[in-house]
Amino acid sequence: MSKTKPTQLVKAGEIATDIQLSFLRAVRGDSANAVKVVPHDPNTIIRVVSTLKTPRKWIRKRKGKRDKSGKEQIFEYVEGGVVVRALNVVFGVYWGNAYKIIDYTDHDAIVECTIKVFDPSTNTWVARSDVGGKKMVYNKDNKPVIDRIDMLKGAYTDSEKRAARQWGLFTDLWIKAEQEVEKRTAEALADVKASDLVTNYARQVVLAFDKGGITADELQRVRDMLVFAQKNDQANATNYQAYIKIIDERLAKLSKKASK
Repeated sequence: MSKTKPTQLVKAGEIATDIQLSFLRAVRGDSANAVKVVPHDPNTIIRVVSTLKTPRKWIRKRKGKRDKSGKEQIFEYVEGGVVVRALNVVFGVYWGNAYKIIDYTDHDAIVECTIKVFDPSTNTWVARSDVGGKKMVYNKDNKPVIDRIDMLKGAYTDSEKRAARQWGLFTDLWIKAEQEVEKRTAEALADVKASDLVTNYARQVVLAFDKGGITADELQRVRDMLVFAQKNDQANATNYQAYIKIIDERLAKLSKKASK
């Protein structure tokens, strides 16, 4: 069987214009005048799509947890149907997807979605994947408020949204959400002393060592970190010294066993 002749590629500027017009017309529901989609180099499409802002008409909002000041967090997202619509706008019939269930229990579901796009320059399909999930929702009496099928559907939708992001779609919303998470994390750590972080880490490493999870060399590196912290943070030197002593005891036992 002979190979299909690759479609002639067009300039990136023309691709950008096609996609932008298609987005605008899709938002207005003007499907009759939609731009005819032809396959383009996927790398070029990603560069173009990543620069596009998600149309406001497609954006939904949901409430999140409250921050330290008591202010309720608001997150922006797009619905699953919009993701499929956007993929059709950008890639036409030259894309496809596949799913793989990673985990599925009464409490949560995790699904991998792979979105493939046709590359006319090589006559091959290029695939990109990501994983999404959905947890069971419970009421105050700890009873499920959705069934397991709806939970699985939610995981499918979440995985497709994340896979679409790998192709440049809706990255502006994801970046904004990640910035909000980083901001809340920074606020949560604002009142935590550096010495607490170091000693808590040392404690976890010691526990892992006792269970055989890490080697003596890794334990020695943590000791070196504690010594460095002790020299540069005299106010908490006693706290560091306590864990240095604990690690020294374990290293001494190992040394005795090795000498026998």
